[in-house]
Amino acid sequence: ADSFAGDWDRAHARGMEVDPEYCSALKSNDWFRLKRCLEVFYTSDRKLSSFDRPQGKKLAYGQVSSALASASFDFRCFFLYR
Repeated sequence: ADSFAGDWDRAHARGMEVDPEYCSALKSNDWFRLKRCLEVFYTSDRKLSSFDRPQGKKLAYGQVSSALASASFDFRCFFLYR
């Protein structure tokens, strides 16, 4: 896998090779979507734009909770008191 380590131009060029339809619509600083586009391609060998996009559909709680359980998120919450 490629490591772009903060190099937007290289990452965007690779994204344009992989999925020009999706990456041409990205804003100039949208690391989140560019990273997701490359992750999907490297893991599934499919373009992100090739997947159906649900319009106006809500995800069921089970879908969301199972997706979050399999992801490696680290949620931290800080409360400031006076």
